[in-house]
Amino acid sequence: MHLASVPGCTNIKALMKLTRIGWLALLLLTSRTFAADEGKFESLGIPVRVGGLMGCVVGPNGRGGDALYFNFNQTSGKLFLVQVDPDTGEAKQFDPPEGPGAWAFITGPDGKIYFGTWDGGLVLRFDPQHPEKQIEVAGKPSSTESYIWQYDVGKDGKLYGCTYPQAKLVSFDPKTGAMEDLGRMHPTEMYARSVAVGPTGKVYVGIGTTIGDLVVFDPATKQHRSILPSGLEGAKGWTTVGVSKRSDGNVYAEFGTNVFRLDDETPVRVTSAPSAPVRKLRDGREVVAFERGKYSLKNPKTGAVVERKFKYAGNGDAIFVVGNGPNGCIYGSTMMPMEIFRYDPKPMRASISATSPAARCIR
Repeated sequence: MHLASVPGCTNIKALMKLTRIGWLALLLLTSRTFAADEGKFESLGIPVRVGGLMGCVVGPNGRGGDALYFNFNQTSGKLFLVQVDPDTGEAKQFDPPEGPGAWAFITGPDGKIYFGTWDGGLVLRFDPQHPEKQIEVAGKPSSTESYIWQYDVGKDGKLYGCTYPQAKLVSFDPKTGAMEDLGRMHPTEMYARSVAVGPTGKVYVGIGTTIGDLVVFDPATKQHRSILPSGLEGAKGWTTVGVSKRSDGNVYAEFGTNVFRLDDETPVRVTSAPSAPVRKLRDGREVVAFERGKYSLKNPKTGAVVERKFKYAGNGDAIFVVGNGPNGCIYGSTMMPMEIFRYDPKPMRASISATSPAARCIR
């Protein structure tokens, strides 16, 4: 189109003058915009959203089948639970009203999923038959404790948990909702760090982290006592006893280089402990590996292993450090979990990428 044919602009010189005035106004507006933004931080996005994986358990999906449950913590928000269909990798995410993370994580005898949190010492519960309720707070079993480290299921159907900072044992009854503070398992130590229930129903607690102790608790009498073998008390360099249930159904205790099978209230020294119990689906398939965003199932009949991936979204992991790197890019890392990300600040190439699918990046 010829300029002279533009309606209202019969004079080319007048049009050019108006054009120059327009560009001047645009430049002035742009410079004022840059000046207004100068000295301000700009959000570039969230490079890492993986969350911290705390554990995986097999449990009912609420519809007559199995599901894999993944427990994630977040430094930038509350913990979350991911329910995954083992056959397809389809994932659903559920949130609690409070709790940044949970060490204790177990499928209860009632088919519900239980957490024991840090920064509160709460018992949280997810009911697969009522996913609309998300994750609920069942209660706080001890007013003094801020961490529940582990759970195991007792012969009486209760959940037993070990705690910090007063090295206590607590219990929760899924049938009645009753909770009980069963007291300190050691007079001075702060960590009741591990717990396991043996074939007779006795509850074993691993104590640390200064001198270490091995304690047995009898639910019938509610009495506890140390059963650490003589000569191992306060052994130099051995500060925490660990207890765990193994594939043969017995509980084993490890203290430094010593391994014991716990026969009722008698530790029996052994050369090694059996393997840990395998996570199994109802059809016999085994969970042989799991990570943030993927898992592997093995068919024990054929030996075939299938790996599948699943998707979820965290709030963003905390950025720990940033610095200049190759090709003019800025590199950074997150903490809990540790991930590496890169930001390319060059015009037309601006991008954020992470080493794995996870911290808000600002400049």
